[in-house]
Amino acid sequence: MNFLATAFTSVSGQVTASAILIAIGVAALAALVVAYFADERIANMPEGTITPSPARTAALLTCVFVWGLMAAGVAEGLGSTNPDTWHTRIPGWASAAIWGVPAAMALWTLITRRGAWATVALLVIGPVVRVLSYGWAWVIYLTADEGRGSEGGYYYAGLHLAMVGIVITTAYLTREDRAVRGGP
Repeated sequence: MNFLATAFTSVSGQVTASAILIAIGVAALAALVVAYFADERIANMPEGTITPSPARTAALLTCVFVWGLMAAGVAEGLGSTNPDTWHTRIPGWASAAIWGVPAAMALWTLITRRGAWATVALLVIGPVVRVLSYGWAWVIYLTADEGRGSEGGYYYAGLHLAMVGIVITTAYLTREDRAVRGGP
């Protein structure tokens, strides 16, 4: 069911979910510029105030955009169809939620400055599911009969492992923000 494309289609039929995500990406870049210039204001806040640094803001905005893009792609059925990748057996709505909920939570964390660790925990779920799924499909490719598994499984697992790296960087920046600004 192509519900996202239907939901984001205008009367003329020209606006798609991809166009909406590009607009979100542009807005995220604009927010990054604003965050960069707000660094001086952040540095002068009272001790104990938890505020995102420009680096943390950039990391969370990256997560919002990439995880949102993954959610839209999965919801539109643009993901892998290889039967040996077990993440393809997850229903589309659940798979979209695995990516979309953490994206929304990351945006909420940017706005409210709360829930950073819950956000980091949620952001790890989607990429870890894919790393395990593609990794397993690659093992099947290496050990099973020809035509089974995923020849590029190591590649796709590596890309999703890089997403886990983004999340770990975000968590580290969150910890650094708290340590530098005297928070808990």
